[in-house]
Formats: sequence, structure tokens, C-alpha cells
Amino acid sequence: MTNVLEITLFGLCVFNHELRRRFTEIKKQPLLIGVGAFILILIIGCFYSVADYQDTLRSLWGWRKILLLPIALSLFADHVWKDRFIKVSVGFIFLCSLLSITSFIWQFEVYRFTPGIVIRNPATQGMVFAVAIFSIVMGFIYQKRFKVQHEWPHIFYMIPLLIAIIFMTSGRSGYLALIILSIYFCYRAITYKKNYWVALFVCLLIPSLFLNSSIVKDRINLGINEISNVSAAYEKETSMGSRIIAWKNAIELVKERPLLGVGTGGYEPAFVDHVKDQKGQENFLHHDPHNQFLKILAELGMVGLVIFLSFLGAALLQRTTPFYFDLSLGVLLAWCGTSLFSSHFSTFTEGRFIYLWLGVLLAYKK
Repeated sequence: MTNVLEITLFGLCVFNHELRRRFTEIKKQPLLIGVGAFILILIIGCFYSVADYQDTLRSLWGWRKILLLPIALSLFADHVWKDRFIKVSVGFIFLCSLLSITSFIWQFEVYRFTPGIVIRNPATQGMVFAVAIFSIVMGFIYQKRFKVQHEWPHIFYMIPLLIAIIFMTSGRSGYLALIILSIYFCYRAITYKKNYWVALFVCLLIPSLFLNSSIVKDRINLGINEISNVSAAYEKETSMGSRIIAWKNAIELVKERPLLGVGTGGYEPAFVDHVKDQKGQENFLHHDPHNQFLKILAELGMVGLVIFLSFLGAALLQRTTPFYFDLSLGVLLAWCGTSLFSSHFSTFTEGRFIYLWLGVLLAYKK
């Protein structure tokens, strides 16, 4: 359904005169230029990819989610619609947290997920729950300026979100996102509102909750143990151990073609060819090294990585208001952090989420 709606949206943007006109109004915005440059290098990468043409085009097509960003830039310049987007998003995620808690307590499955998981997987759920918490507390410190005390979700709405992410969700990406967003919130609470007590409270609250959560401690200890015993991953694949092995092989791939990489969609065939004589390594995350930046470096080289980082950096040049800028920058930093261990700018759910989030919140009028 997501794919059908997405293609329909793309079609509307092509054939609707008003939507095409809106694109001409944002053609000089830094973020749009950054998106265009990255799409261009992806297309160029198709011409020298080591993958066959079907896998190359499939990989290029998989990046179509990035088009949601310029579409959102063209549609959400009005702050009224930005606020509605935030409220609807946070409200929906809040309801998901209630369902998550209910599912966990009563041990029933939603769709085919494990009890307590209602959004895609533990990592995705943890990340979007963290974003909802961040949005609520940022709305709290900005509320006087925006005069929305009676409309914004009350600060206590984040309690079920915190309970769900810390005590019922096992995704380490969610924990990392929450930590990064908490640090950014403390920074803005101090620099914008001079509210040292709020920052101190958050600095004490989040670590205390983590330390009192058995699921968090178990997942972190497991990750540390897997990192400490990478050699064991050769016999039995482990989450962190396999990542380290995949990173090592990906770095070796980069050394072979550092400037332009192996081309769009070329990582998997290049990886398989690279480890063909290394018994037992052919199945270690051969399709993705679980590091977004390393994968782009391997496929598009240093040129592609610089363009991708420039595209993300263009977000800093968007002339939106401080509130929306903080919401977008905090979440962008969280995605950059988690993408050191996954590819959250290109995965199905996380990728679409971040591009919509940035496009909506960083849109502005001339």
C-alpha cells in the first residue's frame, strides 16, 4: 500500500500543474540542490556498476524514497501544516505506544510481530518512539513562543512512550536515538531557555531508566559481548560480531576503488567476489555492511560520500524557524548516529520517515 500511494504521489507531482509550479519556487533551496546532486551521482554510478543491469536499476529504484523530501519541501512551507504534521505524527505514535504496552502485557501479537512490537521491528519502533518523545519535549520548551500550550500534547504524554521504548523494546538503535535526542534537547534547553534544571533532570532521568531496565541492560551487554568475541561470529553469526566482520571487508573493498566505488547496487556482487576465497564469510551481511556511510563509500567512492554528506549538511542552510530547525536537526543527528550501525537513510521505513520529516520541517517560503 505504501508503494502504491508513493507512486500515485509521484504521478500527481508530474501531471498536476500546481504541484509542478511549486517545485519552481523551491529550485534554489540548498536541500533541493543537495538531493539533486546525490541523485545525479546515483545515476552516474549505474554506468560503471559491477552489478548486472537489473540489480543496478533495482538499487537505483530503491532510492526513490528520497524524492519524498523535495515533494515535502514544496508542500509544507506554511507553519500551520507543519504543526498539523507534527501533531498527527506524534499522536499516531503515542497511540502505537499504548498498543505496544497492551500487546506486551497481554502477550498478543499485532500482525506477525512479537508481543510489544507494533511498528515494523524493535529498531524502527524504538527510533520513532524516541522522535515522538523529542517532539513533545521540544514543543514544551518552545510553547510560549508559539502560543500552543492548549494544543500541544501534554508533557506527560511521553510517559507511555518512555515505558514502551525502555522496558518493552529491544532495538539498540532506539536506545541510541533516544540518547542523541536527549543530548540535543539538553543543549537547546540550556542555550535557548537557559533552563539548566530541565537539562539536569533529563540527564539524570534517561540513564536512570536505562539502568533500571533489564531488557536494555541485556541488549547492551549482549552487544558488548559480541564485540569482545568477534571470532565467535565466524562460527555462529551474531549481530555486532557480523557487523565488525562486514565493516572489515567493506573497508578492503573501498581500498580497491576509493574514488568512485563499485557503482550503484554493486556492493553485494563486489563483496561476494571479494570473500569467495575466505571460507565462512560469504554470508556475513553480504548485501549491506550495516553502516550507511561505509556502504555509500564502497558503492560511490569518496566522491559519492562527500556529495551525500553535503546533501545532509545542506539541512543547516535551510531558512526555517528555530523550532522546526531544532526538530529536524535533532532527528537528523539521531539518524546519522544509528546509521553508523545500520543503513537508515536507505531502509524502507526509516528512510521514508527521515526524508518526510526533513522535507516537512525544513520547508520555507521565499
